[in-house]
Amino acid sequence: MSREDEARVCLNCKFKTCKGAADCPALKVGTKREFIRISLLRDLLLAGYDPAEICFAVVEGTTLV
Repeated sequence: MSREDEARVCLNCKFKTCKGAADCPALKVGTKREFIRISLLRDLLLAGYDPAEICFAVVEGTTLV
């Protein structure tokens, strides 16, 4: 993920408190994978991200915005 992608995610982040780039659930989704850890999914849902958006990001390897 490029710095520009990280900046865009951070500007649109739905988390009330920043966890930093190293531990950010929204940034962790930005890699293509076949599954997502339930704790990461829970954090994203509690932050207000749309479930369909999360699934698309996981399958396509795109960032959440």
